[in-house]
Amino acid sequence: MLFRSIPNGVRIQHLEKKHTEFDFIYMGRLINWKGVDRLIELCAELKLSAVIIGTGPEEFNLRELALKLGADCIFPGELPKSELQDYLKKSKMFVLLSQYEGLSYALIEALAVGIPALVSSAKGNTDVVTHGFDGIVVNVENLKESYKEIHEVLSNEEKLNQFSKNASSTAEQKYNEITRLEEMLNLIRYHK
Repeated sequence: MLFRSIPNGVRIQHLEKKHTEFDFIYMGRLINWKGVDRLIELCAELKLSAVIIGTGPEEFNLRELALKLGADCIFPGELPKSELQDYLKKSKMFVLLSQYEGLSYALIEALAVGIPALVSSAKGNTDVVTHGFDGIVVNVENLKESYKEIHEVLSNEEKLNQFSKNASSTAEQKYNEITRLEEMLNLIRYHK
């Protein structure tokens, strides 16, 4: 019997970027292992901004940390998809600094609209993002060693634009929902 893994797919959309309001966007549950505290510390250290979308048991602690560190972070809570798109248009990079990760839909959806990513070296993230191509992969245990590179990418519009094009390309080639569905249907049709 032949085993084959077909990754989940997402709808590929091309967003027209608005003026950039946020350096980073995070979308997901606010739980310990997602590393949102590291994002807040990064924003405080480098004087960057983030929109942190979602809810969860760590929300109060994360809001407190942002206040304590003077980090430029907003917490709009859980939002409908239409509002998520608006925040994506206003952000430079998607962030996912989790200690471990499967195949993150939020990450793939961000790439699909041309938002490059800053991710931890967790296996699920590195299966999606290629360092220096469509984002930055960092060691979350020593995030400070990547501060210079992160700052350089965020302040280089040409580099960000190239990462953005590459992010769209990655999503189109690997995670286009139409292609994935066709692949599944073909597998079912020809392997009965």
